[in-house]
Amino acid sequence: MNSPSVKIGQWYLDRDKHDLMCVIGIEEEEGVVDIKDSYGDVDEIAFDEWESMDLVLYSTPREWGGLLEEDADDVEDMDAGIGPAAD
Repeated sequence: MNSPSVKIGQWYLDRDKHDLMCVIGIEEEEGVVDIKDSYGDVDEIAFDEWESMDLVLYSTPREWGGLLEEDADDVEDMDAGIGPAAD
């Protein structure tokens, strides 16, 4: 698949699973991307799995206000609005 490069604070849509996720961290040494989904659940995805996912950039959901306070310092350039991100 053709996944966009990972960026902290950016939202992505997994087109296969129709799931939204926000990148809250990148752990180079462990080889994982830390994500938080639109329900507020935190998880991690291995780099090789990330690269194989069918992801597209996505704008921050309007109703989203659920980043953990400790995650908020890492988040940059979050857009307002909903829908696919403009190029």
